[in-house]
Amino acid sequence: MKKSVVSLVVLLLISASASAVVICNPDQDPAPFRGGVNTTLQSWLFSTNANPAFPDALSNPYGMPQVDLKGSFLNNTIWLDEDNGHQGVWVVDRSIESDMVATVKNFPRQNPYKQIWLQITYSAQNGEAPAIYVVPDGNISAYAPMTLVSKNAVDNTYYHAVYSLTVRPNPNFEQIFIRPRDCQVYVDCLTIETQCIPEPMTMGLLGLGSLLLRRRIA
Repeated sequence: MKKSVVSLVVLLLISASASAVVICNPDQDPAPFRGGVNTTLQSWLFSTNANPAFPDALSNPYGMPQVDLKGSFLNNTIWLDEDNGHQGVWVVDRSIESDMVATVKNFPRQNPYKQIWLQITYSAQNGEAPAIYVVPDGNISAYAPMTLVSKNAVDNTYYHAVYSLTVRPNPNFEQIFIRPRDCQVYVDCLTIETQCIPEPMTMGLLGLGSLLLRRRIA
């Protein structure tokens, strides 16, 4: 019963986030694996200047994710209550080597690989999408850049971009660094989804379990 209530609250939070902020819709480009085995979802609207920032919508049974503003930026923190009609915006500045860093915990057992799907609504000079890379288990030498999948204009100043990456094998957690490619990037909202892919044998057992359950219900 408790699990059902928690799931309902998560769904309501996601729905409320999407309806309350039409411009910054965390479900504009949902991950193709959403709702699958070992998946997580976390979304930030940055409606306050809290640092670290915790998600406005969350479905992650493995631990609480958070977003931190790191580097010299901590001495010059810039959070805007409003920017060109967008509510709650963090300004990340390349000139002072600042970072926005999201930390996401994963399925605790090692699986062959993990998929990461990220949506970001942002503003930058010439609309240039920020550089985003993943550091597995805090190991900076193993960092990998995320691939830009798509970018579309939201209005005259903001864009919505989608990134993806496959990490092999899945780490216990990853840090996702967001940096401007040039000058500054204004971050309005962020949605991260992940899936840790089990071994084929495990997938087969999960499928068999679902089949037996359906037969028992029938």
